[in-house]
Amino acid sequence: MPLQILNRNTVDFQPLPNAKMMVFGGGNFVRAFILYFLNEYNKSALEPFGAVVVKVTPGDYHDWKIQDGLYHVLTKGLKDSQVIDKSDLISCVSDILAVYEDWELWMKTAENPSIQFLVNNVTESGLVFKEESFNDEIPDTFPAKLTKWLLRRFQYFEGDASKGCILMPCELIENNADLLKTFIKKYIHHWQLSSDFEKWLDESCIFCNTLVDRIVPGVSKNHLSEAQEKVGYADKLITEGEPYHIFVIEANDLVRSALPWHQTPGLQIIYTKDLSEYRIKKIRILNGAHSSLVPVGLLYGLEIVREVLDDDLLSKYVEHLIYQEIIPILPLDKQTLIDYAKDTLDRFRNPFLHHKLETISLNSFSKARVRIIPTIKEFHNKNGTFPKGTILAFSSMILLYRGYYNDLKFAINDDLYVVDTMKTFWSEAKTDSIPDQHLFTQLLSDPKLWGEDLSQIVGLQETIMAQLNGIFQNGMKHEIAQIFLEM
Repeated sequence: MPLQILNRNTVDFQPLPNAKMMVFGGGNFVRAFILYFLNEYNKSALEPFGAVVVKVTPGDYHDWKIQDGLYHVLTKGLKDSQVIDKSDLISCVSDILAVYEDWELWMKTAENPSIQFLVNNVTESGLVFKEESFNDEIPDTFPAKLTKWLLRRFQYFEGDASKGCILMPCELIENNADLLKTFIKKYIHHWQLSSDFEKWLDESCIFCNTLVDRIVPGVSKNHLSEAQEKVGYADKLITEGEPYHIFVIEANDLVRSALPWHQTPGLQIIYTKDLSEYRIKKIRILNGAHSSLVPVGLLYGLEIVREVLDDDLLSKYVEHLIYQEIIPILPLDKQTLIDYAKDTLDRFRNPFLHHKLETISLNSFSKARVRIIPTIKEFHNKNGTFPKGTILAFSSMILLYRGYYNDLKFAINDDLYVVDTMKTFWSEAKTDSIPDQHLFTQLLSDPKLWGEDLSQIVGLQETIMAQLNGIFQNGMKHEIAQIFLEM
C-alpha cells in the first residue's frame, strides 16, 4: 500500500503556534538545524512559537506547501559511545512564502508585530552587495530584499523601537551578521533612504554573529524509500543529520532573554560575547580536515567521508593533518583542541552517514581561503617549512578541478570564474603533466581565486608543482605514504 502524503490531514497535528521567527532558506541544513532546534525548544517552552519559511530565489516551495510545512529529521550516529537512531516530526513551520511568487504577500509580513527573529541560510554566495535600483520591484540580492522588508517595517510601525528585529545569519562566513549589516547600510546609502531608518536599524535591531556546526548530508535518492518507510509517510522533505550539533550565538543578555533556547534539554546552543575561539576550532579542524580529505579521497577513488576514515593509510593521513599540522599552530588550549579533534574524527566515522565527498567539494576554492591557506601560511611562518599533508590537499584540489585523473572523472561545482579559470589553466597542460611555471604563477597570483597573491610566498609555487608532479608520476597512494616516510 502506498504511503500517505505527510500533511495536516494525515497526521495528528496540534494547532500551529504564533509565528515569531522568519527563516530565509529551506535546504537540508535549515530543516535539520534551525527548525529542528525551534521544534525542540517548543516542546518545553512556556511560550512556543512558529516560523515562516521564505524562499528568496526564483521558484516556490511546492513540497513544503503540499506537506503544510511538516517533515521529519532523522538523527543517526554515535553519542557518548551509544548508537542514536531516531526520527522527529518537525511541526513548527506556520507558513511558507516565496518572494518571487508573491512579493507583496511577503513584504506584508513586515507589518506583523509578532515577527521578532530573522534567521538566514542563503549560502555564502547569497551575502553580497551589488548596485541595483530601488525602483526594481524585486531586488536581486538577499541583503537588498531584506533592506526593503526592514524599511517597510520601520515605516509601518513609524519607527517604533520595540518593533526592531534580532537577526542571526547562519552562513559560514566570519562575522556573518556584521557583514549582513554592512550590506544593508550600503543599500540605505545607495538608495538614499532616510537617516531615521538607519538610526532605527542601529538602535532597534540586533545583529548576532553566529557559528553553526552539524553535518547534514540529507537523504539520498537511493535511501529515500527506506527513510520514508521508517517514518511511515511519503515525506519528500525528510532529511538526516548527525547527533552532534552546536550553535554559537554572539549576543547580549537581551537576546538570551528573548530567545532562551540555550536552556532546552539536549540542545548545544551557546550564547557568548566572543565566538572567535569556537570559530577557529571548527573552521581549521573540522572544516579544514573536511576540505583536505575531499580532493585526496576523490583522487584516491573513494566516494564518501567514512570510506576515507576506514582506509588505514588515509585515516593516518587525516590524523596527521589534524594533530601534526593544524593543532600545533592554533593559539588555543591544546587539550581543548585535542578533545575537539577526537570528536571530529568520531563524526567522520559515523557509520550511518553517507556524506559524499563530491557534495563537500562544492565551492572548494572559496572554502580553501579560510580552511586550508591559513594553515599553510601559519605553519610556514612558524616552522620555515610547508605542511606536507596540507600541501598535498591543496595540490589535489587544483588537480581535482582538471575534471579527471586517470580513469576517474569529477563534476566541478564552483563559481563560474573559478571553473573557467581552471579549465583554461589545465587546457595548457600536456597529457598527464602539469602546466608550465608561468601559468602556475598566473594561477597563484590571482586574488579573485585566493583573496591574495599566493605567488609571493617564497617556495610555495615550487612545492605545489613538485607535489603535483609526484601525484602524476607515482600515484596518490605513494604520495600519501611519503608524508610519513619523511617525518
